[in-house]
Order: sequence, then C-alpha cells, then structure tokens
Amino acid sequence: MSPTKPKSKPAASPKRGPSTSKAAPSKPAKAPSKAPEPEARSKGPAVPSEDQILQDYDKRVGRDFYAFLGLPEGTPAPAIDKKCKALARRWRAAKADGSLSPDGRAKIEAMLTGVQLVWRTLTDKTHRAEYDRRMSQGRAPTVDDLRAKRTPPTSKPKEAPAPAAPEPESDLSRAKGFIHKGQFDKALAILKQARLNDPSSPDVMAALGWTTWNLRGDKGGDAEEFLKLALTFEPRHPEGLEWLARIKVEQNELPAAKKLLQQLIRVADDPKWARTALRNLNRGGGR
Repeated sequence: MSPTKPKSKPAASPKRGPSTSKAAPSKPAKAPSKAPEPEARSKGPAVPSEDQILQDYDKRVGRDFYAFLGLPEGTPAPAIDKKCKALARRWRAAKADGSLSPDGRAKIEAMLTGVQLVWRTLTDKTHRAEYDRRMSQGRAPTVDDLRAKRTPPTSKPKEAPAPAAPEPESDLSRAKGFIHKGQFDKALAILKQARLNDPSSPDVMAALGWTTWNLRGDKGGDAEEFLKLALTFEPRHPEGLEWLARIKVEQNELPAAKKLLQQLIRVADDPKWARTALRNLNRGGGR
C-alpha cells in the first residue's frame, strides 16, 4: 500500500487590507431638483402706475386694431391672441389697484372693452379678412372710447344757454326711415356715407347689411359680412341679430336662425316677433 498523502491544507485566503488600486471616487448624491420658487408661481403681472395707464390710453385708443396692439398687420393669430391676453392681464391688475383715480379706472375700462373687440375680430378668420380688406381701403374701424359718444358733457355752462334749435336728423335715422318704407336704394346711398364718417358703428354696419341683402340678396356676400361685423363689434345688437336671423330663415339655415332668435329674445325690447318666429321654426313652419 502506498502511504497516504497528508491532506493539504486549504490555502488561507489573504487578509483584506486597504486596496492598493485607486478606487473610483464615489459620485456625490444628486441634489434634488428645486421646485419652482413660490414667488414664480404666484407672481402676477406687474401693476402699471396711473401714469403708465394714461400713456397706454394715449398710445392705443383711437388707433386701428393692429396699432392698438402694437403689432404689424401680418402678425399670426396665435401671437395676436397672446398679446391681447397679456394686455388684458396688465389692465386688470391695474384695475384691482385701489389707488387709481376715477379717470384712470374709466380709461382702463375703455381699453379692456377695446382689447376684447380686437381679440374677437383678429382671432376670427372671417372677421379678420373683412377687417384687413377695410384696412386696405382706408376704412377700417378704430378702437374708440365709447364714452365719448355716449356720455354727455358734465361741465355746467356759465350762463343759461339759449334755446337750442332742433338737431338735424342723423344720416342713420334718415336711412332707417327709408328702410322702414322699403326704399332700400335711397337708404344705401346714405349708409355708404355714414360708414365713411363712422366706420366703427355697429348700428351703421347692421343697417348696411340689411339694406344690401334686400337689394342684392346672396350676391357678393357683403350683406351677411356687414351684419356679422356689427355683431362682432356689439354681440347683443338687437337689429343685427334680428336681420341676420331673417336672412338665415330665408336661406333655410334653421339651426343658425334658431340660435340667433334665442339671443334676440334675451336682448330685444319687444321680443314678440322673435318668440313667434322661433315657435314656428320649432313646429317645422317658416316665418
């Protein structure tokens, strides 16, 4: 028998000491990303001073819609939308400031009304095309302060005024007289001049649309555009709503007619015709 070999001892594992190789430096823990500062979230538009409000008013009111915004005519609709909303935020912030004078507040109201009108017109493809067409003809409406037309002067005369002579009948009143008589050709000539004198008037625009419809019908499409532009300037204009509703009934566009009649019932002094017309349409009848 061969002698048994002594069992070899397992090699002792080397003691682990400090590694001689350079360990890769451990990456510092990534700092958590900072949340937006609370001020950045809650901070609203800078509140303009009263002097800045007056400067805004002088720079914008009385100008065409593009000049009111301070943008060129070819500006894309999204940029116009953004500018209108920025101006509205600026003026609302100023309106909330209790230190403004009554005149400053009135000017803010005029500019807020103006920016709403500009936004409705220039962000709507059809209304903007009509506005641009009138711009090219030099007859585009401007952003006016309606108080100048609607508010009588408040200053008292030093002396009792002499009895005033009866005011001459306005062009619009004369034109409406011819419209009621069915003399639309005479009304049209007066309304064309009235439109040049006051291109921002929804009254003139609505009367011009109805007159054009009665003379030309669907030809040219100007009649509806005049009425739609009147309603852009004043969405609750009773005559604009009534006359456009009558056109839609004649065109057998009943859903549009019903919608206009529903609006008319809410704003008309005497909604009797609108109620009757809407009832007839709901029953499947005509006017």
